Amino acid sequence: MMHELAAAGYAIAAFASWSALKQSSREQQAWAMCALALALLAIDQQFRLLDGFANLVRYILMQMNLYESRRGFQRELVVSVAIVGGLIVVAIGFALRSARWQLRLAGAAVIALLALAFVKAVSLHNLDIWFTQRPRGLPITRGAGLELLGLLAVIAASVAVPRRVAGLRTSEMAPDRRPDDQG
Repeated sequence: MMHELAAAGYAIAAFASWSALKQSSREQQAWAMCALALALLAIDQQFRLLDGFANLVRYILMQMNLYESRRGFQRELVVSVAIVGGLIVVAIGFALRSARWQLRLAGAAVIALLALAFVKAVSLHNLDIWFTQRPRGLPITRGAGLELLGLLAVIAASVAVPRRVAGLRTSEMAPDRRPDDQG
């Protein structure tokens, strides 16, 4: 049930990013990439594709008698994913430095959600325990909370993109023609 709710959350965030793409002419490619990444994460949540891939790798390691030595590899992989994810966030921030804050926030949140999905798929036992624990007083697990924060950031950023009316942003319209001013 939780996977279906998470998939729905990712789908809503993908739709919100797609609607922001239609509103922002300068940043369409970046919004399209956000929407695509979120749609892929929704598919992953629904069908647990990364978990299936991790299980396949686990099976191969067992067949090669390398499964018992996985802890060091998993640790290095998690650190690598965290470092690469952080560098990608910095690179996207640099590439989008002239973009609106909404796109910078959405891009960082999408990269964080992708990194979270990959780290959870690697499945270090200690991380699994941490992700599945419920902090005192909260109804959701830490992993679900992190996903929810990322999804809310993307949705809020997408909704905050200035809207276009007949090809013009509201701020570009004459004051007497703005939809807000019409009675």
